[in-house]
Amino acid sequence: MSIPSQALSGGPKGTGVFLAREGKALFVPVVAGRRNSERVELVSGLHEGDTVLLPGAQPPKSGAPVEIARLLTEGPRPRSGDATDSLGGSKP
Repeated sequence: MSIPSQALSGGPKGTGVFLAREGKALFVPVVAGRRNSERVELVSGLHEGDTVLLPGAQPPKSGAPVEIARLLTEGPRPRSGDATDSLGGSKP
């Protein structure tokens, strides 16, 4: 499993990510593997279906209320200029 590199957080509690759980931010320690400038492989700490928070203007804090505005998923993204419908499918 991999996540955007900007989602990885380091601090006094070690390396981890913030997850959205029951409407609140929760810091979860992780073990990072290979990485590049855009993504980090996670060896342990996350499970399929976890919602990882990306930092905004201020980093998340454990216990702070969160509201999910948009989910980002892995997979192909439309290139600029591609015609897509509202669900991401190609228009005829």
